[in-house]
Amino acid sequence: MQATFFLKEVIANSEKKSSLVILSNKQMKSSLFGLIKEYSEKNKIVIIVSFFTPISEIRKIFGGQNIYFADCTQNNEELDDKVVLTTNPSDLTGIMVAIDLVEKKVAGNKVIIFDALNIMEAYNEYKKIGRFLHALSNKTKLRGNTLVLITEKVSTDPKTIDLAKQFSDKNYDYSSLFISTIASMETK
Repeated sequence: MQATFFLKEVIANSEKKSSLVILSNKQMKSSLFGLIKEYSEKNKIVIIVSFFTPISEIRKIFGGQNIYFADCTQNNEELDDKVVLTTNPSDLTGIMVAIDLVEKKVAGNKVIIFDALNIMEAYNEYKKIGRFLHALSNKTKLRGNTLVLITEKVSTDPKTIDLAKQFSDKNYDYSSLFISTIASMETK
């Protein structure tokens, strides 16, 4: 896994808040894994709303630790009590219901990680995304949970990024970090 030390800022400031993390394409997977690792080590219950990364790949690295899934990929053979399927990535109501179902399965504070706002954007209209983010952000705060939205800068419409910023308590743009320098730091 590439070094993701820059995510420590997100984790340190995200408790019971909504955060938007803007990344480059090369940072997406390693950052998702870095967030899962850090929150898991803090014994947090992690709910991944998966648009991008297959559940099998996450489980291969992290096993069955307190990780639950609302799966939007429709490319999953690993169905069990920790996975709730959605009908498709354009069904935002279904995604919200899936998140609710996963949240009800376990007690305690949860961290909800969206692994690709930019992919959700490909399936949904701008206004629909706005209503969804507003509802999700409010629910997350009312329940005392943490929300981390991850998006890839180049493939996300700037209007959608601005929209997500409106519903986030804190915004982090790491998309311009020189990733090969970061990766080389880990090998030293």
